[in-house]
Amino acid sequence: MSSQEKNKSSKIIGIIVGAIVFTVVSFGLKSCFLGDIKSEMKKVVKEMNANAPTMIDEYTRLDSVALTAEKKFEYYYTIKGATTFSENNSQMMRKTMKNAIISELKGNSDMRIFSSNDITLGYNYYNEQAALILRLEIMAEEYK
Repeated sequence: MSSQEKNKSSKIIGIIVGAIVFTVVSFGLKSCFLGDIKSEMKKVVKEMNANAPTMIDEYTRLDSVALTAEKKFEYYYTIKGATTFSENNSQMMRKTMKNAIISELKGNSDMRIFSSNDITLGYNYYNEQAALILRLEIMAEEYK
């Protein structure tokens, strides 16, 4: 991999991790989950989508969130200027980002509601042409 590819990958990873931190904190602050978990999650989805799309930073847009299964909460992002990645780059990005997300989930007390309710999180990243560039799934067991 050339140094230019490494720099571009590092920059994209930084942007994506920043977006993750923003949305994790945003979700945590908006949810108290005082009642039934599924009902509360539906309320959060509705509220977050009412404000979407939302620019997280100059490159990252949160397009929407969704409940895609009983206890699976997914984020959908568009990354400005991103292209598809080689398999090696994709694997490296997947590992780096997954570790960063898990670290954030474990360290953020607002997000304990996810792990205590066994919620799986999905992160879907698209380029501006709507091509999927990266998909991550984090099971509750991974961040408890």
